[in-house]
Amino acid sequence: MTQEGLWNPKQRQLPAVHQIRPRRSQFGELIQIDGSYHRWFEERAPMCTLIVFIDDATSRLIYLQFVPSESTQAYMQALKAHLAA
Repeated sequence: MTQEGLWNPKQRQLPAVHQIRPRRSQFGELIQIDGSYHRWFEERAPMCTLIVFIDDATSRLIYLQFVPSESTQAYMQALKAHLAA
């Protein structure tokens, strides 16, 4: 079919190349914040979100907090607690 011009196979696209960002050089320069909604306590408790603050230079977990759901209010409360510590 391709020789007769009845069908043209799709061209494969090359995967996008993403450059790896270098880590920060000093502790505290960049803190990444993420939330993960999961069944953390199996069937012993309802699903909840773990909010985590991670230092970019060392990959050290700086602050962790379980909250009922991932929301702006939950992030602001976690940030307030992190800054107060």
